[in-house]
Amino acid sequence: MKVLKKDGTVQTCNLAKIKLSIACASDEARQPLTLSDLEILARDISKKMKSMGKDIIKTDDIHSIVYDTLMEGGFSKIAKHYKNYAKRLDRENAG
Repeated sequence: MKVLKKDGTVQTCNLAKIKLSIACASDEARQPLTLSDLEILARDISKKMKSMGKDIIKTDDIHSIVYDTLMEGGFSKIAKHYKNYAKRLDRENAG
């Protein structure tokens, strides 16, 4: 699966980046996740992305899937920090 970045470039989807962003958000929320939690979340996120049936998925769609998956998993505090973390990364990459 490919990712359409906000700058218009297309890259191969990298679940390691998604796991890292979730881990950073969980650290900011002072609710560190275990490696097992990260693996389960990454698996669920990957399934949801594949279920969309698209070859290319937008960054915003990935952010929404990650946020929703965290909320559904009972990680609401981490989800809020993830949303802020993702926005911060978008600003840094744009500027």
